[in-house]
Amino acid sequence: MVLCPRKIYEALLYWRGNVNASEVADAVGRSRQHVQTEVITPFAQGRKRDVLEKRGRKHGRTLVTQPTSAPNALWPFFNLLATECIWRRRERPGYSGLSNIDIVDLAPPEPAAAAVYVCRAAAQKRTLVGRYLFKNHGVRAVRFSPHTMVRTPRRIHFRGHLLVHTADDILQDWGYVDLVPGRFLDDGDLELHESGYRGAENDRDWQEKIEIAFEINPALPQEAYLALQQEYALEADREGRCCFKLRVRRALVYSYEHHVFDRMIGPERMKAWIPCSGSC
Repeated sequence: MVLCPRKIYEALLYWRGNVNASEVADAVGRSRQHVQTEVITPFAQGRKRDVLEKRGRKHGRTLVTQPTSAPNALWPFFNLLATECIWRRRERPGYSGLSNIDIVDLAPPEPAAAAVYVCRAAAQKRTLVGRYLFKNHGVRAVRFSPHTMVRTPRRIHFRGHLLVHTADDILQDWGYVDLVPGRFLDDGDLELHESGYRGAENDRDWQEKIEIAFEINPALPQEAYLALQQEYALEADREGRCCFKLRVRRALVYSYEHHVFDRMIGPERMKAWIPCSGSC
């Protein structure tokens, strides 16, 4: 695994506020001279608001930046640190973490081993043939053409085209659906077929984008309402509502409604978000 020194440096410089060539070199497996010459020096040129601070003889001078124009999305940075932790445990034991920030990932349990077949089918653009356990239809023989992996706060699923065998062995077209990889039965019958694959180009709900809007539930206690407003840095509109507007793929609307904006607040389990009424 190769980590891009420039991307690592820019991310750490923004989120930590300072980082030096030795730390980046240790993290990405390059020489200190290479990082200094090819990454830090070009990046630092022309940056007027940043300053160099003395950090001791061992590390020399370190660029210290102001959190201004860099992207401030925290989730991608967490993903970067989680990836680096896995890589460091396997390849570079003993080195400190990139960020000097400890992280804990409260992820759901890992899916069953059959998930690897779904990943390979998506990567190789092949049809996965096997048996799948549906919540409402029991076990069915299926032909699944996955085109996209989707991670929600609760689980990972795959979007793709599905053909289902009936009891009379008639092949029914169920269109484009979301399947959970762990529900494939890994009983030795899973196979990847080169023929019959259907990609995302004909998935209308995937190609079409619509706007969805959710607002903080006005029925919440005032302190809870204000806390959420502060947490998400939302400003009230003319009607006093604090809304999130997102343009999303139509196929993902269900996931946003039931996996993202389904947060409950307090012992009464009140909804934190409700769909916006009227125009936001």
